[in-house]
Amino acid sequence: MGTKARQKHIDINKLNRLRCNQTHEDTDSYTCTPILTQGEMLGILHMEYAGVDHFESEEEQQRYFDSRQRLMKTTADNLGLSLVSEKLREAVKHQSIRVPLTSLFNHRHIEESLERETSRCEHGGEGLGVIMVDINHFKGLNDDFSHDAGDVVLVKFAEFMTAYFRQSDIICRFGGEEFIHYA
Repeated sequence: MGTKARQKHIDINKLNRLRCNQTHEDTDSYTCTPILTQGEMLGILHMEYAGVDHFESEEEQQRYFDSRQRLMKTTADNLGLSLVSEKLREAVKHQSIRVPLTSLFNHRHIEESLERETSRCEHGGEGLGVIMVDINHFKGLNDDFSHDAGDVVLVKFAEFMTAYFRQSDIICRFGGEEFIHYA
């Protein structure tokens, strides 16, 4: 990719130029353009050119490659924005269905997934088990030892449930000190 990973590398002909690893030995002309967004390199857009030896002049050839460079830069920029947008969508989705403290699913996720799981079990003739757990005397724990201590108990209980049940089971923090598990 040239001397710097973040710079585009264009190999127009076989004049002892550096070759990208993505290129086959018999490829005469290609362009590699980094896909960058917010200073992060997300990938490389690679285009190989066929039949580029039919130009009438070097000027015509240069215009051709300049136009391809502009096209590649625009495409790489748009891909970068799309990839970042997808990453943000995934992060927002994760935040909207998970409880930050315990990393368990929240009540919003229960509403969506329990309906889906119920329907799946009905169609498949399977049963669905649901367990709701409430930590007794939790308010007293918070009052006597602080909310920080209560948070530690919630995190440890979530870790216990995650370790105890199958990975394919769904464990949610319904609210406060209430948890739901279904499989």
